[in-house]
Amino acid sequence: MPAKPSKPSSSKKNTAKKRVGSLTRVVAEMRAVWIFFTRLPWPGDFISDYISGGAKPSSKLPTLKLSEAARAFPFGGVVVGGVGALVLFVAAKSGLHPLASSILAIGATALVSGAIHEDGLADVADSFGAASKTKKLEIMKDSRVGTYGVLALVIVTGLKAGLLAGFPGPGLAAGALFAANVLGRSGLGLMMLSLPPVKKSGLAKAAGTPKQEDAMIALIIGTLIAVLVLGPGTGLAAAAIAGLGLAAVGVLAHRQIGGLTGDVLGAGEQVAEVLVLLALAIILAAAY
Repeated sequence: MPAKPSKPSSSKKNTAKKRVGSLTRVVAEMRAVWIFFTRLPWPGDFISDYISGGAKPSSKLPTLKLSEAARAFPFGGVVVGGVGALVLFVAAKSGLHPLASSILAIGATALVSGAIHEDGLADVADSFGAASKTKKLEIMKDSRVGTYGVLALVIVTGLKAGLLAGFPGPGLAAGALFAANVLGRSGLGLMMLSLPPVKKSGLAKAAGTPKQEDAMIALIIGTLIAVLVLGPGTGLAAAAIAGLGLAAVGVLAHRQIGGLTGDVLGAGEQVAEVLVLLALAIILAAAY
C-alpha cells in the first residue's frame, strides 16, 4: 500500500500563519498611509483578498491609527512623489518648458495628496503670528486662509517650481521631486514622537504616538530610497537637510503652541520638501 502523505507539523503551520499575519499587517499599514496621504482609491483590495483566501478584504485587514502605520510613511511619499515625477518627466519630454513641466508636476502632487500638507503650511503661517496660544489655535482651526498663509503657499510653491525648472535635465528634476516627497514624509513619525498633541481632539490626538522603532524604521527606509535615487553622498545629505527642516518646524511649534497639531505636521513636510529641493539644486549646480 502506498504510504499516506504526512501532515504538516504544527510548527510549520504556525510559521505559515505568522508569515500571513505579518504580510497582512504590512498591507494594512500601507493602506492606512495610502488613505491618509492620498486621495486616490486604494488598489490593494485584491492583495488582501488573496491573503484572506476569498474573504472580504475589510474583514481581514485591521483598521489602524496613523501612528500604528508609521513604518509605511515613506510609502506615501513614493506614491505622491512618483506621480509628480512621472508628470514632470512626461511633460518635459513632450516639449513643454521646464517651468511649465514643474508647475504641472507640483499641481499633480497637490491633487493626489488633496493638498493636505499645503493646507497645514498655510494654517501654520497664519496662526503663528498671533499674540496668544489660544488665538493661534483658533486661527489654525479656521478654514479660511489669510495673507500670511497665501504668501507662504506662493513662496513655497514658486520656489519649488523655480528650483525644479533649473535642474540640468528632466530626469534629475523628477528624481529630486520624488526623493523630496519621500524624505518629507519619512521623518513625520519622529516629529509625532517628539511633540505632544496640543489639543484634546483633532488629527494629532487621533493619530496617536508611534513607537520609536517604527519611526526610526520609516526614517531609515526613506533615507535608503533617497540614496538609491540620488546616490550615497547626495542622498544622505538630502536626508539630513529634511531632518533639519522637520526639526526646525518642531522647535518653532513647541515655542509657539507647546506641541503638535495636524497642521504642524503638514508644515513640517512642506518645509522639509522645499529644503531638500533647494539643497539638491545647490549640489547639482556645483556638480554640473
